[in-house]
Amino acid sequence: MDFNSSDVDLIKLREKSGIKDRIVILEQFTEFYKTKALNDGVRYVKDPNSIIFTADLHMRFPGNIFDQCHTQAYWEMMGYGLFGGYKSDWDKFGGMDEVKFTTRWGGEDWDLMDRAICANLEIERLRLPKFYHYFHERKSDWYENARL
Repeated sequence: MDFNSSDVDLIKLREKSGIKDRIVILEQFTEFYKTKALNDGVRYVKDPNSIIFTADLHMRFPGNIFDQCHTQAYWEMMGYGLFGGYKSDWDKFGGMDEVKFTTRWGGEDWDLMDRAICANLEIERLRLPKFYHYFHERKSDWYENARL
């Protein structure tokens, strides 16, 4: 999902990648909206057996991340960072709450986990070597208008 990016040419990056035929760029011409971006991206996937993998920004992934993270979830002490699950499961619990979490930051990830648990999904927490989240301020260069 691209929300009016001006700092990167996503089309050019996709063309340079080794998996360009597997990358789709969906454009939004509105204010950045994390929950909508993730839900719209997942809605684009039609196969209910596809695995949906969402990740926070500012992550460092070990080379074997896709061997380790199948249809599971990961959360850190102060929040939730990754989700891996079937498209059918995402649809079952309704994905991210776009009403409660529009441009506001914080809590949307925990809400996602609560909704998945209420849909009787089992959640696993992974601890992998060389897998961590870089510290960053919530208000950053790439999104100055985030509401804290």
